[in-house]
Amino acid sequence: MLKNIFDSHSHYDDERFDDDRDTLLGELFQNSVSGIIHASTDVKSSEFGVCYSQKFENFYTSIGIH
Repeated sequence: MLKNIFDSHSHYDDERFDDDRDTLLGELFQNSVSGIIHASTDVKSSEFGVCYSQKFENFYTSIGIH
């Protein structure tokens, strides 16, 4: 398995992750992912990114509006 993967563009605010988002992110950080950048596209996704960057040490967000 690959180690120290850095996901440079993600959208974990997508509704497909609603059921298990926190579990999934926790497992990613425990196993192979060393960091994630959430790419915000609007105010709501920017708020999500800020919240999750405070919740997970290696979760970062870029703030932007399309």
